[in-house]
Amino acid sequence: MVTGTIGRRIRLGLIGGGPGSIIGETHRIAARLDGQYDIVAAALSSNPERARQAALELGIDGERAYASWQQMLEAEAVRTDRIDAVAVMTPNDSHHAICMLALDLGVFHRHQEGIAGQQFRDARAQVAPVGGCQRHQGIQRFGGAGVARLGR
Repeated sequence: MVTGTIGRRIRLGLIGGGPGSIIGETHRIAARLDGQYDIVAAALSSNPERARQAALELGIDGERAYASWQQMLEAEAVRTDRIDAVAVMTPNDSHHAICMLALDLGVFHRHQEGIAGQQFRDARAQVAPVGGCQRHQGIQRFGGAGVARLGR
């Protein structure tokens, strides 16, 4: 287990999956049941006020209840106790931009549900830079074609 290697639970940040989102609640429950994650940061909505309020209602510290995913990734990148991983639960057409910023900041592992952007080339662009480093990109796609996974 990763927690044995790093000596603590994985600090998880959430993007999307706020109030009314079935997949958001599913991910939060799974992270808690797994016992390997602490949800410590979140940007849960595209509406800044709603994003912060929803994070506070989940028990996220006010300093880490972000108004936007951009703000969260940029702020977490410079923290000494930054998140280790980010779970992306936004509409499919936003996945690529979010994951590319996380890659550009160079510090996060990512897991996203659904399509890795609108086209396969978007998914390849997200996975290619991960090849020689210690970051991981997991992409799961659910549907009639089954599950496809890309990443290191």
